[in-house]
Amino acid sequence: MINTFAKGVLLLGLISISLFSQGQRTTLISNDFSYSSTYQYVSSPGAREFYSNFIIQEIARSIPKRAEYTSFTVNYVMNQQLIKLDSAHYIFKPELKNFTASGDIQYKGINIAKKLIPGEIDYTVKVFRKQSGGMNIGGQQSGVLVFQKTVTGQQLNDNLGYFPLPELAFSDTVNDAQYTLSVENQLLYFNEKSKNIFLNQVAYINDYYSTDVLIAAQMDKLHAIQPDNIDLISFYDIELKEVEQSIMSIDSRQFPQNLGLHENDPMQFMPKMHNLVTETTQLRATLNQRLTILDQLFCQKGNDLMAEGKLQEAANYYNKAKQVNPYYAPAQYQLARMEYNQANYDTSAFMVNYALLKMSPDPSTQQLLVQLGNTIYTTLIGIGDKNNTEQKYNEAIAGFERAKWLCTSTPGLVCTEQVQKGLAQAKYGIYRSYLQVAEKAIQNGRLDIAGNYINQSMEYQKQNASDIISNSESVQWMGVLCKEYVMLGNKLNQQKKYDQAVIEFNKCDSLSQVYPAIGEVKGCQTGLCGARNGIYDNYLEDARTKLNANLLDAAEEKCLTAMLYQKTHKEDIFSDRDAVKVMALIKEKRYHIAIEKGRNYLNGENYSDAAKYFLEARGYQNQYDFKRNDSLGIFLQIAGKPLAASILEEGKVRAWGNKLPEARDSYQNATEAIKSYGLEKDKELEASMNELKNKIFSQECANAEQNYISNFDKAKKLMRDGDYALASVTLNMAIDVTSKNVLCNIDNSAAYKEQNRIKPAMEYQNMMFKVDEYAAQNNYTECVKQINTCGIFYTTNGIDSFGLKHPTVQEYILHGGDVNFVYFGADHFYALKDYESSFRMLQDLKSRNYPVKFTKTIQTQLGGKMAIRDKINGVTDYKIQLLKYTEGEKWYAVFSKSYKKSWKKN
Repeated sequence: MINTFAKGVLLLGLISISLFSQGQRTTLISNDFSYSSTYQYVSSPGAREFYSNFIIQEIARSIPKRAEYTSFTVNYVMNQQLIKLDSAHYIFKPELKNFTASGDIQYKGINIAKKLIPGEIDYTVKVFRKQSGGMNIGGQQSGVLVFQKTVTGQQLNDNLGYFPLPELAFSDTVNDAQYTLSVENQLLYFNEKSKNIFLNQVAYINDYYSTDVLIAAQMDKLHAIQPDNIDLISFYDIELKEVEQSIMSIDSRQFPQNLGLHENDPMQFMPKMHNLVTETTQLRATLNQRLTILDQLFCQKGNDLMAEGKLQEAANYYNKAKQVNPYYAPAQYQLARMEYNQANYDTSAFMVNYALLKMSPDPSTQQLLVQLGNTIYTTLIGIGDKNNTEQKYNEAIAGFERAKWLCTSTPGLVCTEQVQKGLAQAKYGIYRSYLQVAEKAIQNGRLDIAGNYINQSMEYQKQNASDIISNSESVQWMGVLCKEYVMLGNKLNQQKKYDQAVIEFNKCDSLSQVYPAIGEVKGCQTGLCGARNGIYDNYLEDARTKLNANLLDAAEEKCLTAMLYQKTHKEDIFSDRDAVKVMALIKEKRYHIAIEKGRNYLNGENYSDAAKYFLEARGYQNQYDFKRNDSLGIFLQIAGKPLAASILEEGKVRAWGNKLPEARDSYQNATEAIKSYGLEKDKELEASMNELKNKIFSQECANAEQNYISNFDKAKKLMRDGDYALASVTLNMAIDVTSKNVLCNIDNSAAYKEQNRIKPAMEYQNMMFKVDEYAAQNNYTECVKQINTCGIFYTTNGIDSFGLKHPTVQEYILHGGDVNFVYFGADHFYALKDYESSFRMLQDLKSRNYPVKFTKTIQTQLGGKMAIRDKINGVTDYKIQLLKYTEGEKWYAVFSKSYKKSWKKN
């Protein structure tokens, strides 16, 4: 590598100092010097020559040329600045710029000079202090060397064509001297970064050449497109879009701008691209014009094929026209006409309807569609008439309904009377067919099937009332059906099949109620009445049979069923007299059985079970009329007396045990037993009843007296404890016991006496309860008033004689008041000029950690008033007095400040 320096005149003369300043920086020297560096192939390269060798080899290969004969020169300018920071400190600031290249600088015919910029630089900088009269002679510097620095491997970083190098700082002991400088031994090297920049440009140039094939391929696509071939026009549109996408992709690479193709275009890229773009634009215009009328082109092709009799192919083109434009009415018309010709009338009708409703056809096509619609409508009417004639009513209705839909929903079509008449005729035919089936069912004795079809005919008439005006024929056949039900019911009555007969008569009855036009059917009600009476008689006959067989439960169940049935059908079965007679016979048997069982238990001295059966027998006797056993009353008394006596004895034991509720229950049970067993006149039981009653009374009095004494003793204890209010209540309870048991003659004079004695104390304590109530309600003003009122009552009535102590307002607040009451107390006593009590409230607030910020007002007021009072009372040292009040606590700071200020002021 050969380095040549100092192109142009090397000016090392003294450059006048300065020019400009930036902040504290002053530029002393600013010179531009041109340099060049030549790069050739090195046969035995070092680490740095490796990169330049690689670049030379790539350039040589593209020329083509041998590498050892290939070289290029890089030219550049270095700006050298010496900047003064202060009188002793300086920096050297170099910058490279204006890079150019010459020699072998073309790759595949494209100039790559802008990418042949090295990546590193070595250099040595020297700074001399100028001596007076000194000049550089023959390239030699004169002056004192004050700074020298050799820089190696410095990276070159491109900043918009400028390559600033790091600043170098130095200092000089001589202040404000003049300097000269030189930059020597400059060597520029390529590195990995600059190699990659070169390779990126090489790849870019290769991409430029590769577009030749791509442009040719796109031109081939253009030449293959035939705009007149409408079958492939959609495919051609896709192909053309791909060509357009390729053009955009090539344009995005910006080869003309980046490779200078306006001056040198070895591949003729620009004219080829111009031709491609021109042909693409022209073909796009032609293709777009075809695409705009593609539906018309397809339709015209279909018309041509139809004229040739190629119907399926024509249909394909009509469908293609609709694929391109779903609302293209001419194609829809042709397809609808083809469907009609193939007898697909429903499909054709739908297509005509859709075209006229949705497709906005042109006037001529609209006229054709309306004509085709009328033809379809007429055809559907004809089909419906034919089906009516052949009694194919469902098919006829379907045809007429389609015709009606077509003429009512399709613009331009008008419905005729024929469609409604045809519909009415078909629906009437269906209506009549229901009745014909019902008629045959009646003839065959299938009455339920007949009824079902008559009902269906009525429902059908109801659903189609606008076409079938009346259901009179159905009602007429309902009348016939009713008569058949009556005839069948009478037949079943004769066969004594009353249950089945009722069902048939009920059918007739129900029909006559649902359809009043039928009128009353002769024999229906009388037949129904006879059937129900037959059922009733059967129940009773069954009951008698079971009674005779001694099946009493079954007989009674049947008899009850007969009674319920009669009750349900009173209009047909006028009386239950026969059922009652049968029931009496059943109960009579039960009556005798119960007496017999009772006597057996009585003989075995099982009085409880004996009494149970005797009571059962008496129940039958009282309810039903049959021959009675005169001994039943005696049997009942014999069995009942031991039971009643046992209840009374149990009651006495309960009374002795002070179980008075249970004893009263025994007394009540015994009363009921005596009445139930008919023992009201039995003297022994009467005496025992009185004895039990007296025992209960005696025990009640003893209990009442004990209750009185207990309450009185409790009251006395409460009085000893000082709770006179509760003691008064307890004395009232004791007196109430004696009032409720007045017949026991309990002496209550002592309770009355004590109640009167403690009345003042009781009233005082109740008044104090009101104090507590006000305090709980935070009504502190009324609370204080009540305390004072209580105090007057306390003194006036000598309440101290009861051992009670009345609290002062201060004592009450401090003893149980909440913090808000204490704060109220401070204000209250201050208002009364009771400063000691007010300050005592303040002390209590402090002990409860009350926030001092809420006490500033009362502290200020108290401090001022207490200072005046103390000074009047002869206090000489306010500091000692303040210390007594506050004990040096900061919590009283506001009080202390106010006290001190007031003391000095007064």
